[in-house]
Amino acid sequence: MKIKTNQEKKVKRLFTPGPVQIPEIIQVALNKPLINHQTVEFSQLLMETEELLKDIFQTKNDIIMVPSSGTGAMEACITNFFSPGDEVIVLDMGEFSARWGLIAQMFGLEVHWLNAPVGIALDPAQLIKMLKSKPNVKGVLFVAAETSTGVQNPVKLLAELTKKHSNALVLVDAISTLAISELKTDDWGLDVVIASSQKGLMLPPGLSFLSVSHRAWVIALKTKMSRYYFDLIRLRESLKRGEVPYTFPSNLVLGCNVSCKFILEYTYKNWLTKYRHMTEIVHGFGQTLGLERLVKVGYSQGITVFKVPYKTTASKIKDMLEKEHDIIISTGIGMLKENVIRVAYIGDLTYIDLNHLFYSLSLVLKKLK
Repeated sequence: MKIKTNQEKKVKRLFTPGPVQIPEIIQVALNKPLINHQTVEFSQLLMETEELLKDIFQTKNDIIMVPSSGTGAMEACITNFFSPGDEVIVLDMGEFSARWGLIAQMFGLEVHWLNAPVGIALDPAQLIKMLKSKPNVKGVLFVAAETSTGVQNPVKLLAELTKKHSNALVLVDAISTLAISELKTDDWGLDVVIASSQKGLMLPPGLSFLSVSHRAWVIALKTKMSRYYFDLIRLRESLKRGEVPYTFPSNLVLGCNVSCKFILEYTYKNWLTKYRHMTEIVHGFGQTLGLERLVKVGYSQGITVFKVPYKTTASKIKDMLEKEHDIIISTGIGMLKENVIRVAYIGDLTYIDLNHLFYSLSLVLKKLK
């Protein structure tokens, strides 16, 4: 079998919300010989990476690494911080935020849904009203940004309102925002924040992270939910010793270590500023092409969702970009599947890449018009 050279390969550029384009320095780390997860070398790597992640999460809380996708981290939250029958409020803004509620219901929690219109952040007044009417609520669960629509939640405000009007835990899915837009775990009073490897940290899928406050740990010790693989208390005790209770993807931990250093050396503030600038550029390009954004106010960074123009479909645009220009974007999800295209610009993408994307997109749209 002949192995193709880089010149013979067609290199496709990922403009998807995850997985994303991996920088070469991280790819090199991922390709290094595997470290056994039961060695001193891995133990040191594990503890150093946790400290680096604290800077990324902007927290002094424990950071728990779990070998799973982000959905596994969501399930871990439900099974560790709640008991069957507990009441929780779920802010439903789309496919991914609704997942909080579906998992909670699967494990016997009573879910109170707060729904927002497509492409619009939840009205904080609705949360206040719900908290006042449901005094026994144990947790408020929401996403920092809804990847299916590109809406950004006012995380700080929602956390403040939850703490003011209840004793509920604040659990935030920051999978689409960590290392992409501002997230201040401690300053904003967030009890549990989850993220995963394949987005802002620019790694392959397979590793997720949870920042857990002292208050959340106290509650976890009292909950009565069955768990084994996602037993965060057991994981916490192992990680504190620099150990893991089961096989870990050591190459992903190494990649995460390099990714955190790469971002922090850039300086975290400048790193987030880069994404803000790229978001402004993408919005400008979209306007030039006559593309309407799904979200006009309260939009997220790192991803922009455009309505599909003319009488075409998202799949046609996506397929033509891949076949004719080696560019991969995403269609919508659920009821939005063929009505929107999702353009993400996370990871190893430059301003030149953005130019190439929108030039290619202009050619595709011209053909489809």
